[in-house]
Amino acid sequence: MLLRRYLMIIPAVAALSIWIAWEHYQRVFYESALPEPIQVNGIVTRGSDATILSREACGGVIFSLTDETVSAIKQRGLSFFLSARQGRGYLEDTREAYYHSYAEWQETPIPEGWVGGEGIFSLSLTCMNNSNAMDKAIWEAMKRPGTYFTRARESELVVIPSLKIAVLAYFG
Repeated sequence: MLLRRYLMIIPAVAALSIWIAWEHYQRVFYESALPEPIQVNGIVTRGSDATILSREACGGVIFSLTDETVSAIKQRGLSFFLSARQGRGYLEDTREAYYHSYAEWQETPIPEGWVGGEGIFSLSLTCMNNSNAMDKAIWEAMKRPGTYFTRARESELVVIPSLKIAVLAYFG
């Protein structure tokens, strides 16, 4: 009887351990793509159309910004982002840095081509399967001043202080 219990518990503990390790890996992976000045409390939601067999994917992650980051952005505006050009986990002299080097930051409204049926940012959000309310709030914030955005090789990064979130969307 005791052996039977162990035979049931061991696979459950192994599966739980694998799940916890995977969750930790994903959190570290995504947070490493953010520039150092952008501090977060964690991930609000994430989603992707990735499969084990595909190398390319679309999707993204929404982070919760720390109160200190939101306050600093509100005080400094666009100048807050002057040094926010490289993902914190991808130093400039590494091969992966290429994908996590960001262009110069800009303030909203976002340029045409980011949204709509063929907009890369739109497609990435669609792959995330966010709630309609979340997507609507993001779109509305991107139409008004006070939201900041940049691009990397295959991603867009949008920081929305009014919602206390950062959205890292990827396509490719």
